[in-house]
Amino acid sequence: MITMNREHGRKLLISGVILIILGLQGIATFRSIERLGWPFVSYPMYSWPHHWGETINRYALFGTLENGTVVPITADDLNMNFWEYLWGPAEAVRKNKVTDLRRYLAHDQHLNSRLMVEVRLENRPVSFTAHGADELPPKTVNVIRLDKTASP
Repeated sequence: MITMNREHGRKLLISGVILIILGLQGIATFRSIERLGWPFVSYPMYSWPHHWGETINRYALFGTLENGTVVPITADDLNMNFWEYLWGPAEAVRKNKVTDLRRYLAHDQHLNSRLMVEVRLENRPVSFTAHGADELPPKTVNVIRLDKTASP
């Protein structure tokens, strides 16, 4: 009888582990769970299709330093993945949220954001045609001037 209970408990434990693994994979299929969900897939499986001639927006941030030098601000510079970058600092510039932008810039890894006087969000769209991808001219979405008297 003790052997039967141990065997039953072992099967329940294995079944529980399998259900947890399948559940995490199911969540990872539709949501990003990178940091918490390793080793599960961390990209959304289903995305909207794109058709010939459709324009796909590609956003990029650029900082202007006190000496006038323009530097790209990448997701890697801010220690972020693509989605964190897009919905974090890029969205902060788009919506003119200076306080949020300063918070994101405080995490820069390679730039000296204390020397930035402005941050510009550009859209560098691409159009797909039968002949390949055509890069369209970049457009400035928004520019935020950074006041040096405000604290980061």
